[in-house]
Amino acid sequence: MKNKEMKVKAMSMAVAMSMVVGLCPSTIFAATGSQTAKDGTYTKTAHVTRTEDDSDDEWEEYDVEVSLKVEDGKFSEITVTPKEGYDEGNASYFNKAYSKTKGFKTKLEGQAATEDTINSWDTVSGATRTSDAIKKAALEAIQSAPVAGETVTIDTAKLESAIAAAEKLTESDYTADSWSAMQTKLTVAKAALTAKESQSAVDTAADELNAAMKALKKAEVAKETYVLMNIPYSEFYAADQVAGADSVSSATKAKTRSTLVAGSYHVNSDGTDITGITYPVKISDASVLKNYTKITDDSKLSITVNMKGKEQFYVVKEKAVPEVLLKVVEAKKLLETGRAATVQEASDMTGISRSSFYKYKDDISLFHENTKGKKITFVIQMDDQPGLLSDVLKVIAEYHANILTIHQTIPVNGVASLTLCVDILPTTGNSMALFTDIENLTGVHYMKILASE
Repeated sequence: MKNKEMKVKAMSMAVAMSMVVGLCPSTIFAATGSQTAKDGTYTKTAHVTRTEDDSDDEWEEYDVEVSLKVEDGKFSEITVTPKEGYDEGNASYFNKAYSKTKGFKTKLEGQAATEDTINSWDTVSGATRTSDAIKKAALEAIQSAPVAGETVTIDTAKLESAIAAAEKLTESDYTADSWSAMQTKLTVAKAALTAKESQSAVDTAADELNAAMKALKKAEVAKETYVLMNIPYSEFYAADQVAGADSVSSATKAKTRSTLVAGSYHVNSDGTDITGITYPVKISDASVLKNYTKITDDSKLSITVNMKGKEQFYVVKEKAVPEVLLKVVEAKKLLETGRAATVQEASDMTGISRSSFYKYKDDISLFHENTKGKKITFVIQMDDQPGLLSDVLKVIAEYHANILTIHQTIPVNGVASLTLCVDILPTTGNSMALFTDIENLTGVHYMKILASE
């Protein structure tokens, strides 16, 4: 009978023990007593609480965060950080308990990383409440650490879930500052998942990432607005179900001079593609316009314009010319030199479409290509110094250009204006290089072309 009772009791104890193991799996491997904690960083927070004995003292309750870094079985670094509720009025109490002669950091850093070591620290007189909170947080931190040499499984499900949720979010939906803060926590969370330093570190990273996602602020987007859009003729006519319309000849480059274009959005990056209808369009989300170019009062476009049968030309410096036009010039060079056999090949080499090449090929060319056989009148502002006029004439002679007229004003404040009319002969060199060399002479302030005929 007694043997039977012993067996029943033994079985009851076994069941009870298994229930304890199932309910508290983390405490089985916690570093307690004299057990040394596994290398890693363990962090916990406690609250500094007032009592009735503190009625005569003026200080506010606050939180303290204790971080214990364990290396080679010892506390290699101890950090105590004041948190919510802390102000400068608490500084004297905090410093006494933390870093002064009898402070927690001073006494325990470099000591064995055990629960017994923490318990051996006596609270500091004059900072009892802060000392109690630091000791409580430190004990919870060390008790969350696995014992050195033990194999512990870290539960990362919560952290993995938070990371997956963060990676599904879209940056454009939130303000820049809140998105940046969340990305910082996401980076920390990924590092914690890789390191699996401790359950405490993993849980803290998950909590902070979830808090950062909760703090994300939605970006403000205009729900409905009307904008002017430059719609290609073919698409405009197709939408109106108009058949047989000539979508090419109906376009006009003169439209660049029209106020209808101002404020409209264009599909290409520099806004030069203006073949289409400028039309007010209602959109529900203004953010979609970020991929389009808006033409404003400051936008500039220099092209050859045909107005009432009279062709007009503009002299524009290279930096002001849209990229697509410069690439057309480059493509023409490739064809002229034989480096490209076809228009398609030249277009591919310069990164433009064939339609862009055909559209602009007759409208732009290098300045010197159009000056042969023409008379160019230009003015130079230069210093009144001996030999400078001779240098200007020497450059013109070196390029084999013929000077037709020359006029110099009386110098004022040491500066004179020189106006020349030069005949660009078939034997004359690169006229643009000629003008550049004159402009680069020491003493020449600027050079401006007045006319070409």
